[in-house]
Amino acid sequence: MWFGLLHHVVDEQEWIVGTGKCNHGPLADKRELPWMIKGSAAHDALRVVVADRRFLKNIPHFLNAR
Repeated sequence: MWFGLLHHVVDEQEWIVGTGKCNHGPLADKRELPWMIKGSAAHDALRVVVADRRFLKNIPHFLNAR
């Protein structure tokens, strides 16, 4: 689900890896902000954060400490 974030922010609501789709209902047709562009500098920077091994290793701690 965590890596699905990378798909969701570029308006890919279904993909092949993992669960294969977002778990939310229908999205509103009108958006205030545009979707990220896949492969853009912003999307690549988000990918670095989402896939950070140190962060991923600590996710259980973050979930239990909330």
